Amino acid sequence: MSIKILIADDMFEVADHFAFILQNEPDFEVVGTVNSATDCIKVAKNTTPDIILMDIQMETDGAGFYATKTILSYMPDTKIIMLTAYNDTQNILSAFEAGATDFLEKKSSIVEVINTIKEAAVSKPFSKTINRTIVDELANLKKNQKNILICANLLSPLSSRDIAILKKLCEGKKYKDIASEEFIEESTVRSKVNKISKKIGKYSIRELINIINSCDFFELLAQYDE
Repeated sequence: MSIKILIADDMFEVADHFAFILQNEPDFEVVGTVNSATDCIKVAKNTTPDIILMDIQMETDGAGFYATKTILSYMPDTKIIMLTAYNDTQNILSAFEAGATDFLEKKSSIVEVINTIKEAAVSKPFSKTINRTIVDELANLKKNQKNILICANLLSPLSSRDIAILKKLCEGKKYKDIASEEFIEESTVRSKVNKISKKIGKYSIRELINIINSCDFFELLAQYDE
């Protein structure tokens, strides 16, 4: 039984390109090509495709997301693969939030396009809970990437000795424990922490520790060193 595919892209040449590739596959049947989200919604009702390749930006920037939500509201078993011009975290987040099964960059190879469609066709539709989980995980990843950059910039003025003490603070160790491990006086530890705070300036030590721990900065650093 053929996999019915509808292609939506506001650029005629892109839609025709995908149609030309896919209609020559024995397991695929291209049931239509459209150039707007509005037309995609109408044609989807009439053709009931198994898979829709959905451009994100058509008559408006987020038209593909709107069409995805609309179509899935009355055809929940349809698998929608978002087409993007480039790999953008925000677009990926919005795609899964809208209910998309997967996404493809328009520059993807023919093999990748075909394989993605076949995999989507046999997969179960994502539940709202799973979609929410994916969106949350991607959002956390984006947040962690930002925090990692913040950490790297903030720690750049610190000496290796400063970072060693800061790492112990991030591990939850008290001043007296650090003093014992480093074979120095507790007052020396406090003095070094104060100097670290002055070097950082923008954040307090407690705020910096929270930022570092939120993205497991030192754990990622250890993995890199390995």
